[in-house]
Amino acid sequence: MLKWKKACSALLIFVLMVSITSGSQLAKGAAVKSGTSTKTSETIRAGTVTANPLYVHETYTETSRVIGSLPQGVTAYIINSYQGWHKITFNNGTGWVYGAYLENIHTVSSPSSSVPSSSAAGSSSSSGSSAPTSSGTASSSRSSAVSSKPAAKLPASALPSKITAGYYANWSAHSGFTPDKIKASMINVVHYAFADIGANLEIAVNDPSVDYANFKKLTALKKKYPHLKTLITIGGWNGSARFSDASLTDARRKAFAKSCAAFIKQYGFDGVDIDWEYPVSGGAAGRAEDKTNFTLLMRALRSALSAQAAADGKYYYLTFAGGSSDNYTRNVQLSQLASCVDYAVDMTYDMHGPWDTYTDLNAPLYPPTDSSPQ
Repeated sequence: MLKWKKACSALLIFVLMVSITSGSQLAKGAAVKSGTSTKTSETIRAGTVTANPLYVHETYTETSRVIGSLPQGVTAYIINSYQGWHKITFNNGTGWVYGAYLENIHTVSSPSSSVPSSSAAGSSSSSGSSAPTSSGTASSSRSSAVSSKPAAKLPASALPSKITAGYYANWSAHSGFTPDKIKASMINVVHYAFADIGANLEIAVNDPSVDYANFKKLTALKKKYPHLKTLITIGGWNGSARFSDASLTDARRKAFAKSCAAFIKQYGFDGVDIDWEYPVSGGAAGRAEDKTNFTLLMRALRSALSAQAAADGKYYYLTFAGGSSDNYTRNVQLSQLASCVDYAVDMTYDMHGPWDTYTDLNAPLYPPTDSSPQ
């Protein structure tokens, strides 16, 4: 199927409003409840948060409800561990975090008196909630606290509330429309389409004959127009076949996300735009697990970009392009994706097309008074 934006050889401009603003043993010893002056000589375990943010879940699965997050750099005190997850104290309650994002885990004395609760956003779960032991049974746990060590402050987004963005198709360079010809005074963001997913399931350039030169011209364009942000768009109709495999396991998601963070730093982009067409069905070969794995992939990307942002002292953006059909919304978790991204693009140009019996409006400026013939 020939996509409308694939047929265009120049910059496609659109305006959108931002509508989405992202077998272990039970630890020894008792923890100190937040706000008390009780002390104990017993020991517990602690680890340093390396992701930014580190999502705190209600239970020990990635698909469970997210109850909040912790910033990079804080010390989390571990109550229990199970199947690669750690149960920690969180906002005077408890929650679960993925073990890979807690490093330097060591045994420490119980926290000093009057240790404050985490200042991270999010509601808490019950402080007396049950935690599985190595045998899989539940045991009662007491509340501990997250240390008050200040976390590295992430740079803030510089995008306005109303965004004017455009897709630049890399093949346009073959017909002479190179990035330096973009009218950057009229837009805030350029989405560079496309990058691919390579055989190693990491980001790869799509057309080496023009991409590298285009990247340099985009960087020069931003120097001329400092307000301009550039995102690398990965996928598209012809480049989505490997998304399902790249998002299938935690290790693959992390490797893909890490490669994207390195890519945008190397080539001067300000973020990543995911154009997966489409999770589960409707385009490239997919699987039922795509619905959940897409969310997990975006979370992995957000963590990798936030870590890169903290290291570089600049904000990196994360967006995605979504289909406009009911079938698309059934195959993704929009409410969970909303917590990961800066904004999303609705592909209104695919509301109607050659698959319809009649011609129809794609994105009318004003609501049509006539009913759709479809």
